[in-house]
Amino acid sequence: MGGPAGPGSPSAAPEIFRSCRSSGSANIRDWLHRHYAGAKDENNPKWNDLWNAATEIDFAVARCSSAAELNQLLVSNDGIEIKLRRMAAEEYRARTGDLVGANQMLAVKAPGVGVDLAPGWLVSEVTQYSKVEHQRQERVKASGRGGRRGGRAAGQANQQQAPQGEQAGGAGERGRGGRGGRGGRK
Repeated sequence: MGGPAGPGSPSAAPEIFRSCRSSGSANIRDWLHRHYAGAKDENNPKWNDLWNAATEIDFAVARCSSAAELNQLLVSNDGIEIKLRRMAAEEYRARTGDLVGANQMLAVKAPGVGVDLAPGWLVSEVTQYSKVEHQRQERVKASGRGGRRGGRAAGQANQQQAPQGEQAGGAGERGRGGRGGRGGRK
């Protein structure tokens, strides 16, 4: 069946579930009660929502009569996957303050949530390229040479300042070199 993202997508539910249980919690509600950072009262809709999700997970897990049945539930039940990812995303957001990362963890994104349309590898590649280009521009500015894009002298200074084994201008981990990492995906 795969994860909620479709056939072949990985399911995070088994790992999230194991993490909750290996932390010493008896069940998901116990884990939530121990780790939820917000107010735990009737006036907090997020707490009530997460508590209801944890309760549904615990009830489904309680119906499993073997470890194999539990594993099958965790890898195949989209509802369990959605709820466990929701809880993991909330814990991540509370711990790091990273709302974008937390939204990316969700199994299902609501309309209006800023998520990327492009595949993850492409987003990672262009993010890395942008970071390297920004660092290069900052080095050029700091050296007092060139304008926004620098010039031949700035490029030579950049070559001298690049870490050993890495060409300047965006070669990055993939080692494309030459044209600043603008080549196609390998």
